[in-house]
Amino acid sequence: MRWEEITVNVGEEARDAVINLYYEAGATGVVIEDTKTWQSYIDEGLWDIYESPQEVLDAETVLVKGYLPDDDLLRERLKMFREKLEKLSDFFTDYNAQLSLQKIEDEDWETNWKGYYKTEKIGEHVVISPSWEEYEAQEGEILVKLDPGMAFGTGKHPTTEHVLRYMEKFIEPHAHIIDVGCGSGILSISAAKMSAGKVLAVDNDPTAIKIAKKNVLFNGVEDTVEVCLNDLLLGVQGSYDMIVANLIADLIVTLLPQTHAVLQSGGLIILSGILDKKVDSVLGALASEGYEIVDQVLDSEWVTIVGRRP
Repeated sequence: MRWEEITVNVGEEARDAVINLYYEAGATGVVIEDTKTWQSYIDEGLWDIYESPQEVLDAETVLVKGYLPDDDLLRERLKMFREKLEKLSDFFTDYNAQLSLQKIEDEDWETNWKGYYKTEKIGEHVVISPSWEEYEAQEGEILVKLDPGMAFGTGKHPTTEHVLRYMEKFIEPHAHIIDVGCGSGILSISAAKMSAGKVLAVDNDPTAIKIAKKNVLFNGVEDTVEVCLNDLLLGVQGSYDMIVANLIADLIVTLLPQTHAVLQSGGLIILSGILDKKVDSVLGALASEGYEIVDQVLDSEWVTIVGRRP
């Protein structure tokens, strides 16, 4: 399988807006090479990258990378991405986004990823650790071993972090949960290790499904987590206590009418991946579907919302 690696060098101010463009183009996740993060790893002795020139470490920009499959839709997706990237100049001062493209193989991606993916604690209890690193969970920690592959979803983005925090707060033992847009399976596996009784993980990307199944088996939660190729909740049956969906705002608006068929009365829905400039559309859709807002949080222009079905 070949992929188009899209790299945008952009100022910190416009970072999250550029990230959203990747999701709109069809990428299931992004990689952010932030020089501030590099420097923190150096300071803490966690990462040997001293060969990087100091002028690179001092840069005020970030590199945002995303991956699209090299298929019949690639040309149109790239055209849309370029056009929207150019339009962002209307919203930010000193905006200067530099775009570059590179074709890579699956194997290239997997090798490159391992260079900067490290064990990290997300939320109060969840520790996400790459499958190739050794880590022994401490008392009270929930260890999730992950090989994200091309499915991304490592927990480092604020959207994933806040979903995990709300899951820690609201999941009850033996709860039945649906993870819509499961990606690498990080939320589904975490839910299983938080004592959920049943987890249905769905995604419309065959690559994500393959990676998620592998991660479910690696974490030993295959008796709890079922991974299925599916378009949102279309055709899904059963009664569930919670739905988690880390998607873009437009997909969430499409998803919400589908939730009534599977989410029981009083059940919770945790939504993330919402840029603050689009939160009103999601809140409006929640109100239209009769949801009560339980809580919401804003972090780096990303909003996570918890709603309760009447």
